[in-house]
Amino acid sequence: MSSLYKELQPPDSFKIRLPYPFSNYDRQLLTLLYQPMIGAEATAFYLTLWAEGEAPSEETTHYALMNTLGISIAKLFESRIQLEAIGLMKTFKKDDGHRSCIYKRFSRILCCRCSFSARLGNLLIAKCASGS
Repeated sequence: MSSLYKELQPPDSFKIRLPYPFSNYDRQLLTLLYQPMIGAEATAFYLTLWAEGEAPSEETTHYALMNTLGISIAKLFESRIQLEAIGLMKTFKKDDGHRSCIYKRFSRILCCRCSFSARLGNLLIAKCASGS
């Protein structure tokens, strides 16, 4: 747990980059395909970044994101790792005396074409077989 706090703290700031437009189909794909693999908290994190990324804003803190989602910093970090592992998000960090990061969200187009592999198929089969 101590390594988590070296990686991410509530006062650390972040920005959101949305390189592609997102559609209702993207939302359906996230909910019906990806949510069984990544869980509800990671899905809520992704959708929150989507909503906040569409509104023009400055950097905000992870503390504000924690309040919006109603989750701890540990759960936020775990959700970020899950989204990165499945290819829906990439995090770029900088530490120039003030720790901050940029969350770059990827659309289903990029994910389906580039990173949907046997490993994701196996994960989905395992999730379905376990009934969770």
